[in-house]
Amino acid sequence: MTDEDRFVAPSLPDHMPEPAYEDDPVAQFFNAHRAAVHAEPANDMDWARISRASRQQRPRNFLMGAVVAAAVAAIAGFGVWTAQRPLG
Repeated sequence: MTDEDRFVAPSLPDHMPEPAYEDDPVAQFFNAHRAAVHAEPANDMDWARISRASRQQRPRNFLMGAVVAAAVAAIAGFGVWTAQRPLG
């Protein structure tokens, strides 16, 4: 499997119908929007902008993960502490 095969979604040949019914409004919606998509060439500046934007989002995601992990640890600690206290 090449890199191109891994990132390209398989498409149906032209002679095969779409798997949904023709009177399905959801299928019609997605078919219309799928037909409106056109390929545009990407240059080095586009890829640099995309990679720079992805690097800028990582610290925020890391911070959110750390906050969630701390909240889970606090809840687990409270649960253990509550379970060890005698009732009554």
